[in-house]
Amino acid sequence: MRFQEPQCIRIPMSAFPKNCVSFTYGQSPRALTRKDNHPTRRKLLTWEEAEWAINKFPYDHNEGTWLEMQIWEESTIQHFYNNKNNLYVKDFNVSQRMSEATKQMVYMKYFPYIRMLPSRLFFDANSVHGVMHALRVFVLADKLAEDQKLDIQLKSILQCSALYHDIGRNNDQIDDFHGYRSYEEIRKFGIVLQKFPFKLQEIMRFVIENHPFDDQKAVENIKKYSLGDSERIEAMKVLHILKDADTLDRCRFGHINLDYLALEDSRKYVSFAYQLLTIFREKI
Repeated sequence: MRFQEPQCIRIPMSAFPKNCVSFTYGQSPRALTRKDNHPTRRKLLTWEEAEWAINKFPYDHNEGTWLEMQIWEESTIQHFYNNKNNLYVKDFNVSQRMSEATKQMVYMKYFPYIRMLPSRLFFDANSVHGVMHALRVFVLADKLAEDQKLDIQLKSILQCSALYHDIGRNNDQIDDFHGYRSYEEIRKFGIVLQKFPFKLQEIMRFVIENHPFDDQKAVENIKKYSLGDSERIEAMKVLHILKDADTLDRCRFGHINLDYLALEDSRKYVSFAYQLLTIFREKI
């Protein structure tokens, strides 16, 4: 969505000469600068080394790694681009692009919530898990809540969870337990809890503490919370919305894995999520 008339092109890897491509295990800026001792760091991989990396280090969605391919010749791309077979070249659905007036409406509607996100709540307010990430997750969650027809109380819980789900982070790395710390910070600062009855507080606690985990782990954990059967169903629904909103904002890393979206409705917000980056950027 960073171009006015974007297109995508599908080219099988086997079409490229092996001596004209290289690979990194993960996004190249990160893979080439990380200081850890992983054997794939700080180097471009050959075709054979890429096959070795695939077999040696399976994809880990928590790490967010994938095999990035760098192409060092144009003739193969040009050949496939000139082939107008729809299997190869496809226009994106630009009808989903927001007008400047719509973007301004989104900004005016949601930017006032920034006052609920003081910088002191975050280890780095300008980081990829900082203020603007929280605000974008709030916007996306709000849209999904409308589609899922959440009642007003559950929507309030979802909104608070979206705003404060990452305030317990102390780094930008994988951290399965930052949800627990986030809820501790909410209690410590007395954020919004007093306006909710105990059962709703318990749903919010479950949602925030368990948003870093997969569904299986969350289902196991939900037994530890003081929730009845119907409340557990509601809690899982709110959790799915928050996690999908969080996943959609992974577009800030350049990629959204649709397999991680729990709700079918969430898929229609991919284009919106990318455009949201142009409205609420990382720097504040």
